[in-house]
Amino acid sequence: MRIVARTVHIGAAALTLGAATYATEATALVDARQWAAIALLSGGSIVADDFFKWGWLYLRMFQSWVVLLKLGLLLVGLACPQALAPCLWTALVLGSVVSHAPGRLRHLRLL
Repeated sequence: MRIVARTVHIGAAALTLGAATYATEATALVDARQWAAIALLSGGSIVADDFFKWGWLYLRMFQSWVVLLKLGLLLVGLACPQALAPCLWTALVLGSVVSHAPGRLRHLRLL
């Protein structure tokens, strides 16, 4: 089930970025919001799975702080449409780097 959630999440994130980058100015935010909602739901299911696996310890891990940063970037981009594409690119790079980082970094306890 996690593989399905990750696949949907990556697809929705790609479509959100595509809408923010290539849609006309009049439709970009509407299209991006639709795909962002799917990205949020699928990302939420991934976080729920991690939380089920790690419990409250998950909130102390580096990877959970990156998730919060990516969520913040999405919210800033949706609130300020001209910043949407740069915020999404930043979130994409963060997500790619951290998801492929060694487990000892992803699971590093910050608190």
